[in-house]
Formats: sequence, C-alpha cells, structure tokens
Amino acid sequence: MPPSSVVTVPARPEYVRVLCVAAEALGATAGLSADSIDDLELAVEEASAALLTVAAAEEIRLEVSPTGSGIECRMSVTGPAPGRELQIDRLRRRVLEAVGSAVEVDPARAHISLRVESEPSD
Repeated sequence: MPPSSVVTVPARPEYVRVLCVAAEALGATAGLSADSIDDLELAVEEASAALLTVAAAEEIRLEVSPTGSGIECRMSVTGPAPGRELQIDRLRRRVLEAVGSAVEVDPARAHISLRVESEPSD
C-alpha cells in the first residue's frame, strides 16, 4: 500500500486544480477505479471550494492516505486562528456525502475529512 501523501497550496482558486490533479494521481497509485477517482476529484474540488471561504486562510492542505479499500482524504486550511470558521452549505455537504463516506466537517478547525471507496472496475 502506498504511503500517505500531503500537498499544500496557496488558498487561492487557481490552485484548486493542483489539488485535484494530485488527488487523481494518488487515487490511481492506490488502485482506485476510474469512477472512484472521479469521485475523489469531485470531493477535493468541493471541499476546496468550501475551504476557500474561510477568512484569513493562507494555504489549503490535502492529506491522502490509502485505506486498503479506498482512500481517506483530509483537508484543512492554515492561517491565523481568528475568523477561521468554516461555513459549508447543505448542497455542498450533500455532494460530499454522495461521493464519499464518513464525511466529517469541523467548522471551528476548518477541517473536512471523508473516504472514497474503490468501486469494482469494468
């Protein structure tokens, strides 16, 4: 099983694609199916969009860990503590829950975690 990987980018919209490409590559390395990799990319994109709304965010951190049956993804922001509360709307949360399992959102720590399980390949 590949080791955990961490990617950190500036908390700016133009860097979200870097996180998505990293997630895609790490998902492929972990043996996820094409559908599961698409789900992982969507989850990273949606979580990034939510994290970009956090005031005073300096960086977005993505940590990806293989679980044996899929990938665990943890995302957070770095920056000054005041004003860091994460706001996540109901639609974005539903998207995350549709593509991942064990979705956890910690607004006070500006942290999102979820799992994407590998689906059987065609």
